[in-house]
Amino acid sequence: MSEENPNTPAPASVKLLKPHHHVIHIILAIAFYVFMANVLRNHALVQDETSLTATISGFFAAIPLGGTFWLAIVMFHAVLSDHVRRKRNAAAAA
Repeated sequence: MSEENPNTPAPASVKLLKPHHHVIHIILAIAFYVFMANVLRNHALVQDETSLTATISGFFAAIPLGGTFWLAIVMFHAVLSDHVRRKRNAAAAA
C-alpha cells in the first residue's frame, strides 16, 4: 500500500563517505599537522628556534590546528558528497 515517493528524504543512516575517504582525510590532516608544527616551531617563545624545546612547542601547538583541519575536511567532504548524490538523484528522477 505504501508507494515510494521520490521526494521522500533518504534515511539518516546513509553512508556518504567510504573507508578509503577516511584514509585520504587522515593523510591530509597529518600533512597539515607536520606543516603547521614546522611553522609554529619558528614562533615558539624560546631563545634558540632550532632547539628541542622549540620543536616540542611547535608539535604541541599544532595539535588543535590539525584536529580542526581534519574535522573541516570530513565535514566538507560529507556535504559535497550529499550535494552530488542529491543532484544525481534529481537528474535521474527528471
